[in-house]
Formats: sequence, structure tokens, C-alpha cells
Amino acid sequence: MDALVALGVPADQAEVFVDEDMVLDLAGHTLLVSVHDEDMTGRARGFVALGAESLLGDPAALTALRAELTARAGGPTTVVVRLGPGHEPPEPLGARLISRYLTAGQDVRLTDPAGEWTVRRYRAADRDAVAELLLAALREGYRILGDGPVEGLPEAYVASLLDREGDEVTVFTAHHGEVFTGHATLMYEEDDLTGTPQLELFDLFVLGEWRGTEAGRLLTTSAIRHAREAGLPLRGHVAGDDDNAVTVAARLCAAGWLAAESYWELP
Repeated sequence: MDALVALGVPADQAEVFVDEDMVLDLAGHTLLVSVHDEDMTGRARGFVALGAESLLGDPAALTALRAELTARAGGPTTVVVRLGPGHEPPEPLGARLISRYLTAGQDVRLTDPAGEWTVRRYRAADRDAVAELLLAALREGYRILGDGPVEGLPEAYVASLLDREGDEVTVFTAHHGEVFTGHATLMYEEDDLTGTPQLELFDLFVLGEWRGTEAGRLLTTSAIRHAREAGLPLRGHVAGDDDNAVTVAARLCAAGWLAAESYWELP
């Protein structure tokens, strides 16, 4: 437990990890590991939440980790590692970037509605329009990752999100006059390592014909202000590692978002 605390994990959270047998000392590396079935695909995943930065440069330790996670999973498992900002796996390893996270900084420019633009909280009448966009985002995310979700699970997940709106889920919708132009959906969550409360910008989507207008900036502003009023950091993520993902991440950083952790799948 002391090793986790030394790495910045709060003592009470470290105690939970120890009790749940998540702490693994491997060839001089202190790791925080878990194995679970991914919600949408049912595929077994071994997850390294802490300590992967040094591990990835140690081939023998990495081999031992794979064996340990396979044993815990009771069979083959994909290995996913969380890396802190500024860290990437060694190129020869051939790891694949799943997603990179960013946190809204104080310098992100905020925009107020003008003219016919309005942003408001989700209403029951918005359900079909928002659900369609959330479902499209989920399917696209799993397409990027190369995984096929189990039939019916994305629809059930979207329904559960919108059923929780006003509780741990918050949705904003943007309108030009009476026309729906997009949404921002936020989820309350806790940091994997520290248990610190935070808000995640789960999805922000602007309909094609309204891209390049104020819609995206207005929705982002509403999300940031909501997080600040709640006294919580706001995080967003960019999925995948294609040219579009790289461009989006660079644009967000230039706009005042700050690089946070990233998640990588090992071959």
C-alpha cells in the first residue's frame, strides 16, 4: 500500500485496491491491475491503471504481466494500459492508441448565445434526436476500435443514459430557432486511481449541416460552465489514432484543453 501512496494514490483508495487484490509487484514494478469483460463486446480485458510507464520498457516484465493477466482471466485477454500525460509506449512495441483524454483548462474560450441560438437542458421531447446521435457515436467508437458490440447492447446503454438524465447524466441541446442542431452529454464519474469526482464530456455532436456554426462552441461552453458550477474538472476524450483524431486532439489543445492520460491496447 505504501508504494501506491508514494505514487500519488490516496491512502483510503490504496487500501481498497489492496483488499481487491489489484496490486501486483512484478520484477520491481508496482502495478495496479484488473481483469473484466468489456461491457459492449463481452471481450476479456486486462487493465493496467498504474505503473505501465516503466513496465513497457522491460520486455521480461511485460511477458510476465501477460501471463498473470491471462491466468486471472482464465484465458486469453487483451491488455490495455493507462499512461500519464506525455508518455507513449516504445514504438517497436506496436501498441494501438484507443483514446486520449483532455481536461478543459481555464483558457478555453467561452461563447454566449446570440441571435436565434439557444442552448438548454434536455427535455423529454429531445429523446429521439439525442438517442440517435449517442447511438451513432457508440457505433463509430467501436468501429474505430475494431470491435463489434453485442447486438442490442448499445441501444440499451443509450436508453439507460437518458433515463439517468438529471441524476449522474446531464444533457444540453443546441437550437437555432426551433431547429435541433446538436447535443452535449456529460456523465458524473470518479477517477480510476484517486476516486476524485469529475465530469466526462461523454459525447458532443453537431449535425452535419450545422458544423462550423456556433453550435459546437455553445455546447462546449455549457458543459464547461456546468462543471465549474459543480466545482468539478471536465474531461473529454478523442477516440482512435487516425489523422482525424490527431487533428481533433491538436485543435483542442490549441484551444486551451490540457493533455491528460491515454489508453493503449498492446498487441
